[in-house]
Amino acid sequence: MRQVYTQVPCYAGDVSGAASALYELGGMVVIHDPSGCNSTYNTHDETRWYDKESLIFISGLNDMDAIVGNDEKLVDDVVEAAQNLHPRFIALCNSPIPYIIGTDFEGLAEMIADQTGVPVFYIPTNGLHDYVDGAGRAFEAVAEMLVDDSSEAKRAHSVNILGLTPLDFDAPDSAASLEQRLIDAGWQIQSNWALDCDPEAIRDAGCAAVNLVVSSTGWRAAKVLKARFGTPAVAGCPVDGFGETLFDALERSARDGQTRLPYLDGIQSQTSDEVQTAVIGEVVQAGSIAAACAVKQRGPVRVVVPTECSKALCAGQVISVNGEAAVKTAVGGAQTVMADRLYAPLIPDRAKLIPLHHFAFSGRIGYDRAVNLFDNGEFSNLAKEIKNGNTQ
Repeated sequence: MRQVYTQVPCYAGDVSGAASALYELGGMVVIHDPSGCNSTYNTHDETRWYDKESLIFISGLNDMDAIVGNDEKLVDDVVEAAQNLHPRFIALCNSPIPYIIGTDFEGLAEMIADQTGVPVFYIPTNGLHDYVDGAGRAFEAVAEMLVDDSSEAKRAHSVNILGLTPLDFDAPDSAASLEQRLIDAGWQIQSNWALDCDPEAIRDAGCAAVNLVVSSTGWRAAKVLKARFGTPAVAGCPVDGFGETLFDALERSARDGQTRLPYLDGIQSQTSDEVQTAVIGEVVQAGSIAAACAVKQRGPVRVVVPTECSKALCAGQVISVNGEAAVKTAVGGAQTVMADRLYAPLIPDRAKLIPLHHFAFSGRIGYDRAVNLFDNGEFSNLAKEIKNGNTQ
């Protein structure tokens, strides 16, 4: 029962993560699920649904389809839609019911590709994992299927931004602010995966000198691009107080081809066992915030990661947890906790809560107070609240 959530919500599911990752890339996403579930994936878990069109469909799975299979209906519907809408690619997503009955999505993908001539790939979601897993698998498929082979030399000081979705970066203008920070630091944006992005630029992602992984949803794609093109990766977010460290890591990785996790260096350098500040959230974003806080306040910081993530991204004071009890234990000794407001029931009474909205966790509750982490002014206000122990 330790993994049961009774006081806080769980994170957005893997299907929502996959839909968010592919939202702007010009493809058609087909989720094999009962009718009506699209409202979950694309209104509750998606900030762009009312402003940007995207070809995301639910198959309308019913009881009889689940009992007898009826895969021909799914194939026929997808083929007809593709012939009418001409997507750049087709992505098939699993959900709990077809996962349980063992639908052969890889076989269906081959059948649809043969009939449409469009690239088709299967994203093995099942509703049993969180958004990090789903978005990560979707970006991984993009890196494998939609990035062109290229013999072109690496473009100096060019960078792919991997793992940028509104599930983690929900404040308006987050993508523009991040790109501007990189440009101001002397970098050229090769491609953005995938918020306010140019999907055509992703085709040439193999030409970038380095990949910047701003959330763990981009980690799988980074590994594929490393294997295909030898492109090194640096994980981190250029928040105020950590930006220069991150940019230096980008420069070094572009030169020597090594993958780096600079936020870990800043946190692991602490020697105290006591925790002054805890940051709860997705590992790369929370780790970068913690690294900046460690510099600004010169006190011990712990990162608590309730989302799924690669073990490679966690070490030392970056702790992966599963369930409410584990979160309570991890933040138990902290004087200040930065986390989404809905984590308040798990925070010790004596601790001060600094709210940081996370759309993948609390959705539209508090969305109007989302913080643009790449705006130095907005992030500095958060850092001051931690230093001064203020709450909102």
